[in-house]
Amino acid sequence: MRRSNLVLLALALPMASLSAQIMIGTRRGPDRPAEKPPQAPGIHDVRLYNRYMFSRFSLESSPMLSYMQTTGALVPGVAHDYFAFGDATLISFRAAPSLFVTSAFTASSLGIPFGMNSSDFGIRVKPWTAPRTSVFADARLSWAYTTDFALPSSAVPIAQIYSTAYTDFRTGRGRGTTLGLGSETRITARYSFTAALNYTHYEMRGRTMSNEWDYTSNATRLILGVRYNHGRWLDAP
Repeated sequence: MRRSNLVLLALALPMASLSAQIMIGTRRGPDRPAEKPPQAPGIHDVRLYNRYMFSRFSLESSPMLSYMQTTGALVPGVAHDYFAFGDATLISFRAAPSLFVTSAFTASSLGIPFGMNSSDFGIRVKPWTAPRTSVFADARLSWAYTTDFALPSSAVPIAQIYSTAYTDFRTGRGRGTTLGLGSETRITARYSFTAALNYTHYEMRGRTMSNEWDYTSNATRLILGVRYNHGRWLDAP
């Protein structure tokens, strides 16, 4: 009886091995997804929908609060501090995803005994970009102009015309370096809220009808505003 069991076991082992080989050899792989039927004429494939592309240029317009510290602006050797209100406009060009070339124009007039305008040129760096909020750092060269009354940046040359109407008209000009930090939060596809704090030290030269003198001016500016970045839809390939 034991011998017959051994014979049956010896016959069963090859049959089981052959059955396993047949099952492994005939196993089917995963089915490929069926081809998507063609869309009707004039309708884009859902996988090729249009994409939105931003312009390289953007525009910022912001109200501005400035804390001004001057030494010798009105009286030689005497320091004065002022809080001034004004506005700032910044035009930027995206040279790389994290690098922008910027040009800024500011005008401060309310709260100080003279009007001060500046024209800046420099760069803005974003260490990293995010879909919602990103931080940035600004570095710009700045040229400042002062007059006895408020003027927009584009009208500064007109000051030489007005100077003939006054017996003691005071102007000034100088340059400095602007350094600043800020953040940008996207509100919609085209509009973002910006907040920036920057500092500029100016070496100025004042002039009247009969006198010239040197003085310094430090400007700490808080800028809160809106950035607009135009964009357009690109047709899918």
